Parts: sequence; structure tokens; C-alpha cells
Amino acid sequence: MDEKFKHFRETLTAYRDSAAADQVVENSSRFLPVCVPTCRTELVAVTDERRNALRANLFTLIDQIDRSGASDRSPQATTGDSNPSREPGHVRPVDPLASVLAAACATCGGYCCQQGAEHAFLNAEKMATILDDRPNTEPVDIVNDYLNRVPNTAHQDSCIFHAEKGCSLPREMRSNLCNSFECNGLASIREAAKESGADHFFIVSSCNEQFAGHRFAEVEEMEVEVEVD
Repeated sequence: MDEKFKHFRETLTAYRDSAAADQVVENSSRFLPVCVPTCRTELVAVTDERRNALRANLFTLIDQIDRSGASDRSPQATTGDSNPSREPGHVRPVDPLASVLAAACATCGGYCCQQGAEHAFLNAEKMATILDDRPNTEPVDIVNDYLNRVPNTAHQDSCIFHAEKGCSLPREMRSNLCNSFECNGLASIREAAKESGADHFFIVSSCNEQFAGHRFAEVEEMEVEVEVD
């Protein structure tokens, strides 16, 4: 093992044990240490210029739908669901690591949001989905809905919706990329769980090997979701 990496692992383990003592977490060795990136940029006021840029981007995406006819797609194509067996009573698998990954994202604070700017990774396909889901709503009302969800302050040099406590958009309004993306940190958690069978994790956010935050997380038993009428 590389000496630098070995030292980092030892430091991480010592940090875990110290945090466990402070938080009265018993048997800290159960928690596998893992790292995720971090975003600790300053919160600044969202300017009118940024809001106007978002508005222009959203109307551009809606214009692209009109030109391509994307809003006439079938519901299956609109939702991006390629599983034809999604019928009432169809079993939807639940990710057993969902609670751990959510804790990891919360510990990170939005590193992956930093490229979102005023487009928030939204595209014409997502706008078409929302228009189809709200058949009696005018495009301008959808644009205004997005604008109304812009926080007063957001992280500097990050997505316009990157607020103090996370994304200010509900999941159904976020881009498909935002809802599906997993960074290297999340991938490492999946790999660690697969290789070691671990179900308890000590998640540390770090930047340049400097620890910024942490939390203890464990896999939660989750019932399988079943879709019904």
C-alpha cells in the first residue's frame, strides 16, 4: 500500500474514532470510513441578471420543444421509462443504499452542483416531460414556477438553485442528470459495500485531504415500493 494513502487511511480512521467518542457512537469500528468531495463556497445574493438568464434559458428550451415536436411524444418516451411492464401493481426495486447515498450527498453539500450555472442541467426533454405532466398549464406558468423557486441566496459560482440546505427544486422539477448522477464518491461507497458487505459507513467530506464534515450512516431496511392505481 502506498505510504501516503496508508497515512490518509490511518488519519481517517482516527478521525472516525474521535467523532464517535464525541457523538457517543458505540463500536465505531463497525463504520467503514469513506470519502466524498465537498462544496463549501460562500452564499451570495442571487442577482436579477442570473434570474433573467434562467428565464431566457427556459424559454429557449420550450422553443426547442415546439420546433422538434417533442411534446407529442408518448407518455413512455416522455418519462424516459423504457420498462413496458410498469403497470398497476408492478414492483419497483428500492436501492438498499439509498439512505447512505443521501447522507453522503448531504455531507458533501453540492460539489456536483457547481457546473449548474443558470441552466441547472435542464434540457428540452425535461421541459417536455413537465409540459406533458401539466397539460392545463401554460409554458409561461412553468417558467414562473421555476423562477419562484430560485432562492434569495445561493452558493457562489454554482447552480442558481443551489441553496444553503441543498437544491431548492423538488425532485420532479430537477434535471434528469441531477436525479441520476453519482459522483466518484458515491461510486466508491457502492464499491465498498459490494466488496466488504459493509452496511455502516463513516462518511467524510474532504477537499485536498482536509476534512470538512462528517456523519455516521447505515443501510436502512426499506420496503419494496409497489405501484397501484
